[in-house]
Amino acid sequence: MARVEDAGAIAEVHVASWRGAYEGLLSVSLLAAHTVERRAAVWRAELAKSNQMTWLALDAGSVVGFASVGRARDPDLSGQVGELYAIYVSPPAWDQAVGHVRPEKAVSQLGSKYREAVLWVLDSNARARRFYKRHGWLPGGTVKQEQLGEATTDRTAASRR
Repeated sequence: MARVEDAGAIAEVHVASWRGAYEGLLSVSLLAAHTVERRAAVWRAELAKSNQMTWLALDAGSVVGFASVGRARDPDLSGQVGELYAIYVSPPAWDQAVGHVRPEKAVSQLGSKYREAVLWVLDSNARARRFYKRHGWLPGGTVKQEQLGEATTDRTAASRR
């Protein structure tokens, strides 16, 4: 499980994955503003929380991915619903086994603590939607809009029991 000291390595993966996954889907300025320094600060705070867990995917001792889970953040959901908050893998590790092991560990943890698990995926991110479908996540039909930089984006819920 990740510790606060892992925040920098997680941030490097997070930024590289964001830039690779969202190129052409989000604005260049938004992707440029998503820096390792900013993400590391966010991850230090997130990893200090006791109500979420983050697992690292390692390859030859280096962090190449991570998955983070906890109680669902949507206030409309009961305390018996968990959420896959984030899963990011460095682009060179996409479509490799290491990118699939961590989400399964995270989902396993969700399954041991919650009756149901949800996640939110950017509608325009077809690659991520295919990934989640391969891992048993079913589109839930709920859509919410989120402001990312100057763009309004749609995110769709997916769930797994």
